[in-house]
Amino acid sequence: MKQGLITALQWHDDNTCSLLTYHNDYNRIPLTQGENLSFTVTPGRHCIGYTALTNKQGTKVDSWRTHKPCPDDAQITSGRQCRSCSMMDIMNPCLRCDGSTCSAHPTVMKACEENEANVYLAAFKGGRIKAGVSRAQRVRKRWIEQGADIARRVLKGNGYKVRQYEQAIQRQLGLLNHVQATSKRTPLTNTEEAIRQLDHFEEKVHEIYPPETHIHEPPQNLAPIYNLPLFKSAPLQLRVKDGLQVSGRVLGVKGPVLYIEMGDLTYTLNLSRLIGRRIEPLEAKIRSQSSIDRYFR
Repeated sequence: MKQGLITALQWHDDNTCSLLTYHNDYNRIPLTQGENLSFTVTPGRHCIGYTALTNKQGTKVDSWRTHKPCPDDAQITSGRQCRSCSMMDIMNPCLRCDGSTCSAHPTVMKACEENEANVYLAAFKGGRIKAGVSRAQRVRKRWIEQGADIARRVLKGNGYKVRQYEQAIQRQLGLLNHVQATSKRTPLTNTEEAIRQLDHFEEKVHEIYPPETHIHEPPQNLAPIYNLPLFKSAPLQLRVKDGLQVSGRVLGVKGPVLYIEMGDLTYTLNLSRLIGRRIEPLEAKIRSQSSIDRYFR
């Protein structure tokens, strides 16, 4: 494994995932079930760069955009970008969008206007139901990126419309707009109850919006994609901080949560907390429980 700045966690079309790193060029570290993973987190946080337009307009999803490294390799204390990269990032207006006005680049605006997007409902451990939006082409991947247990699409429209729907649904039905990674660590056990909740909220959503916007389809159980083993006891949590050492066998990944076996114990690591951190190969394996006690959450 090469050293590098972690800029993203990427789920791929074949349901595998990897860490995208940058060191003179972009590379990927596969998070393959059953394979060994070994690294240490170096001190400091760094800007991950920005999203820019490409000259391509192909059929592949997101062919019109690409990621660029921070030209200053800036150190930061919060967030994921320095001020300069944040201002250059073409996707930042979309992160703040509520569907009322658009301040995005014309190319981004066109993609939003011309492509179908969906409102979806996703169920997580503990009865948490999230309402979110995604382009229709990548909605299933969005569920997987978030570590949802069961999900379904409920509405369709262009990018502006579904943002408006999402805001109103969260406000009127009390659904979540964000789910903490700690709620994604333990797989859902009562799938029947989760499906009943999704059925209930789908009915409520369809009462609010006209039939031409409705999507009727069965919920999708995403557990087979994560393919996690059965754990005898709850995994321990590792906290990302300077000097964290990780060395063991990958048991699986669920959304942003890595499951890794180190010694005789199973741990989880929130990979989204690694974004903006540099890692280096760790030659020696962690030898004892006491050496990692200080990284527990």
